[in-house]
Amino acid sequence: MDYTIVSIIAEGGKNTRFLVQNSDGEYFSIKVPTGRYQIGDLASEAYYEPCVNDRWINTTKASNGGYPRSRMMRHLKWYKQEYLHDNVNGLYQNTPHSHIFDSPEKNLIKGYGYDDCVLQNMQSLGDELRSDFTHLTSSQAFAVNFFAPLIEEGKLNLLDPCFVFPSPNCYFEKICLEKEQTQFDFFAEDKEGNRICSVEVKYSESGFGSTIGDTKHLDKFLNDYEKKMEILTKVPQDEWQFFEYYQVWRNLLYTIRKPGQHICFLFPRFREDLNKTLEKIFAKCKEEYRPFFHVIIADDVVEKIIKNNSTMKPYYEEFKIKYLDIDRA
Repeated sequence: MDYTIVSIIAEGGKNTRFLVQNSDGEYFSIKVPTGRYQIGDLASEAYYEPCVNDRWINTTKASNGGYPRSRMMRHLKWYKQEYLHDNVNGLYQNTPHSHIFDSPEKNLIKGYGYDDCVLQNMQSLGDELRSDFTHLTSSQAFAVNFFAPLIEEGKLNLLDPCFVFPSPNCYFEKICLEKEQTQFDFFAEDKEGNRICSVEVKYSESGFGSTIGDTKHLDKFLNDYEKKMEILTKVPQDEWQFFEYYQVWRNLLYTIRKPGQHICFLFPRFREDLNKTLEKIFAKCKEEYRPFFHVIIADDVVEKIIKNNSTMKPYYEEFKIKYLDIDRA
């Protein structure tokens, strides 16, 4: 579970209270020594308290580019309780939640002829299966449900023309370089490794990951990222905002590490905030590299499958109800 510092609630002489959001879109507050965190930092080791002051939550929602978190959460609870008639609530921090299943298998789409392949793809995660896979907000579950039938049917080309290659090897949570440690949510390559497509999947996260320029990250930047950024970008270094958009830049740099690698970002249409962020970052890159960067809107792929009336149509109709039609509830 990722937690991100999203706003300052109150500042004191020795301590600062921050508003924190987890990857499920839930809000908490945390009181820590002043100077320990900045907005955008990850704070996964911290202790959180329920955030009861809606004023701070509403302020953050108003400034997040229009991401409809509350509509999404209301819909997901409806899907579980009303559509699936599942009233067994899973636990988070020993508290039951209506958008959480009590087992990861329940978060797989079933009943349309793809049960085995979806389950096998979930099991392929092994130790990488996250504890929040039971959450309807889980991007990892979203990815497994989205990709499994396309892998089974050999139809990854429906995602984007860059996926036109025969019999790819497919992986979830793929680390390409142990030294660099960037982990791709989904990864496909041909047998020879000549064509590679990697995908960053977003569903409920507040945005793309950022970090702070502490000694560890600054050393890595100076010893590795800086030289590659000078190749990739067309703007001066003071316009990179490298640590602010740390996750995106690390992904994009793989087209330098592995020339010709296609870097994709997949999310629902209602995440226009993510689209705007990527447009801003892509504009900082040299023209010659932009053909290798792709935004894939999940709704477009799903609607194409449904319109073509393929064997996958019933499955992706369910996927659309589950994840994309957030105003259906």
